[in-house]
Amino acid sequence: MQKIIFEDMVKVMERGQVTIPFKLREIFNLRKGFRLWIRVDQNQNIVLEPIKENKAEELSMWLQKMTNDKKQYFTDFDEKNLRQMREKSRNKLLQLYGKNPS
Repeated sequence: MQKIIFEDMVKVMERGQVTIPFKLREIFNLRKGFRLWIRVDQNQNIVLEPIKENKAEELSMWLQKMTNDKKQYFTDFDEKNLRQMREKSRNKLLQLYGKNPS
């Protein structure tokens, strides 16, 4: 007999879905889209096992997602602020050390 280290009750929803308890999702780092093996052993126990994705495949999927992502993360406003911060930093260094840092 296997030792049980976690136990909780879940409810099967109308379409056969079950919610994995938050504590387990946190422990196993289960996020939306994460894949699990579901197996039934000889004792009729249902076993869920996280699939360890290939890191190269995971990176490829992420890059594909980012390639298709149309959201703009860095705006012209951000670029303007970055230039202003660089200029302030350059001026402060000139003030402190009397020479151009570049």
